[in-house]
Amino acid sequence: MKLTTCDKGDIAVAMVIADLTSKGIKISLPISAHLPFDLIAISENYALSRVQIKYCDGDEKIVLSTRTISMSSIKIINHVNFEYVDAYAAYSPKTNKVFYVNKNSLIGKSTGLTLRLNKSNRNNSKINYADKFLDVNNIWLGGRVV
Repeated sequence: MKLTTCDKGDIAVAMVIADLTSKGIKISLPISAHLPFDLIAISENYALSRVQIKYCDGDEKIVLSTRTISMSSIKIINHVNFEYVDAYAAYSPKTNKVFYVNKNSLIGKSTGLTLRLNKSNRNNSKINYADKFLDVNNIWLGGRVV
């Protein structure tokens, strides 16, 4: 069975909720489907983080885009407004892991951020390895629970 975009989104939300809950993070789900975030994560200290969830099915990398493109009679590009989103949680079915990216890692990037799933033979400090984004504390500002 081929998964639809909606199916993939539902799977990602379920996997992120399960991962956050297993790490002691409480979850609040918005009633409206028209918000720029998918859930609110609540730390043990009651710090809040508005989290946008992505399903990323790439084999070698995870691409977190900071813009959306809609096509009708004209091409419209909308950029993520980071006043309303604190972090991304990206579920990868290839690794069955959730990667947490704070908005500070995305601000100023014109198209987004790419996380590499596999280690490279090259020693390049510009490569963002996905394993560095497994820490749930990345969803709070400064990469820590406040």
